Amino acid sequence: MTLSMTAQRRTVKGIGNFLLLLMLLWTAIPFYWMVATSLKRDKEIYGFEATLVPQEPTLGNYTTVFRDTPYLLFLRNSIIVAVGSTVLSMIIACLGAYAIARLNFPGRAL
Repeated sequence: MTLSMTAQRRTVKGIGNFLLLLMLLWTAIPFYWMVATSLKRDKEIYGFEATLVPQEPTLGNYTTVFRDTPYLLFLRNSIIVAVGSTVLSMIIACLGAYAIARLNFPGRAL
């Protein structure tokens, strides 16, 4: 017995949606873990039991980061590196694109 075309499409679409859901979970779980861990106290982070939900949520870790470290300096340095490398990559890409578009070279017609 064969499935009709609409049933086949529905099955393929369902499998595709399931795979998309798996990929969403695969990418979302690390972000959840990062936020959940940032809300845990030290004893819970370094304890032997791994918990998915913080037992005693706290914002103290954020206070420590902003008070005790030069966080804004680190952020500024990261932005400078990211913008600089992006600009450099764009310049190199534009030069390469110009060469491909304008210059004649062997194998251009391939």
